[in-house]
Amino acid sequence: MGMACSSARRSSPSMRRIMSEWKQVQADGLAMGEGRSSSKGNSSETFRLKPVGNMFEWHFTFLGAKDSPFEGGLYHGSISLPENYPQSGPSVRLLNTNMRFKVGSRICLSASEYHQETWQPSWTVASLVSALVAHMTEAAVEIGAVRGATPSQKRKAAVKSRSFVCAACGCCHHAFPEDRFPIPKGFDKGKKAGAGDDGSAGARREGRVAVGVGEAPAAASRGGLTGRSRLSWTVRLVTSKPFLLALALIIASVFLNQPRHS
Repeated sequence: MGMACSSARRSSPSMRRIMSEWKQVQADGLAMGEGRSSSKGNSSETFRLKPVGNMFEWHFTFLGAKDSPFEGGLYHGSISLPENYPQSGPSVRLLNTNMRFKVGSRICLSASEYHQETWQPSWTVASLVSALVAHMTEAAVEIGAVRGATPSQKRKAAVKSRSFVCAACGCCHHAFPEDRFPIPKGFDKGKKAGAGDDGSAGARREGRVAVGVGEAPAAASRGGLTGRSRLSWTVRLVTSKPFLLALALIIASVFLNQPRHS
């Protein structure tokens, strides 16, 4: 039964449409590779995309708009297509820190699942990514937005984004060439991912753990500290004055409560 369903899905109108879009993406030079070939497409457009897994999940990366706090940043996200695509709109998420949209949260766009009444079947995955690039610079008022972020915070996120590595699709932002994805003057490139990074390392540099469609915060309270950070935190704790004072009181209490022998 499962194989029959899978076969039906592969021959469905939705799959034929998705395969047609993928062929067009490749022909337009917009296909995204993996690792050092992440930006293998030769298009002058400053975004790349590709299907991941079952073809109903796509990942993309685009360059932040010029003359904006996002300029020079590389933003990675996912588009999840519904079973009846293109009759219904997809869900859209960004997967690395950007200070415009919450990481891993579904974004409310007129061309997304949130507004089926405005969705047009003629729209494609590539056109949706292109629209998202322009939407980045608009006011952060929609569902999924990060509200109140300052231009400085956005620029810092843009710098950090150049070292992002996606664990789910293998995209490495440090492999995107500067001639097609330029870095503005005065932009700190940040630390590049080293050899052997497998995505989880790149995600840790973003302060979170990549888990495909979304990311889970790697806060210290959830075990996100590395061994070195945990040791440093422990040393600071045991040498702090409140800790030493509490320790002295405990020792004094134990001593005073010892039974006295006559």
